Amino acid sequence: MYRRMGAKDFDTDDFPGRPKILFIGYPESSHTRSWIELLSGARINVRLFGLNSGLPPGDWPYRTYLTVEAGADAPLRRRAFPPLRCAPLTRAFKKARRLLSGALPPGSIESCLAQAVRDWRPD
Repeated sequence: MYRRMGAKDFDTDDFPGRPKILFIGYPESSHTRSWIELLSGARINVRLFGLNSGLPPGDWPYRTYLTVEAGADAPLRRRAFPPLRCAPLTRAFKKARRLLSGALPPGSIESCLAQAVRDWRPD
């Protein structure tokens, strides 16, 4: 199994300068995890963008963007969406305005994935 190389937080790659692969899948799925674990011996940086369904096992050693409400930020887990901070009516108004302008809502899976790609810049 993959062994972390002493990374201190989510933003630190285990193999700086090496390739980066971002998988997109269901984090609770054994199939998703099996595909990622195939790369466990390679010296590459691997992360999972978890689709909106569940959580990976608590001891799973890969960095995972979470798109479900459960789970908190931890060294290997990060919520992909921003916390909701505005009142429901204000939030609904802002969402309607964005939809009319053609922009993706900031809490949507697509916009969260786009942000993860912009931030981490996988190969």
